[in-house]
Amino acid sequence: VVFAGVTAIDFFLALAVFAVGLALLWGERRSPVLAMVGIVVPAGVFFLFDLAFRIRFPRGLLTSLWYG
Repeated sequence: VVFAGVTAIDFFLALAVFAVGLALLWGERRSPVLAMVGIVVPAGVFFLFDLAFRIRFPRGLLTSLWYG
């Protein structure tokens, strides 16, 4: 439910919420690790699709900054 709500704001932020939520469900409780997962995983997915595959994400709050 949270993922769907955040997707309306920005898909990149929704990926971060999903990554952190999944890590929490898998039992991770260390805040620095959760923060790293919330930043590294979405950034990796975003840059993989944008730079390597040349597939653009839907525009949102943060992706509009990147795409200009």
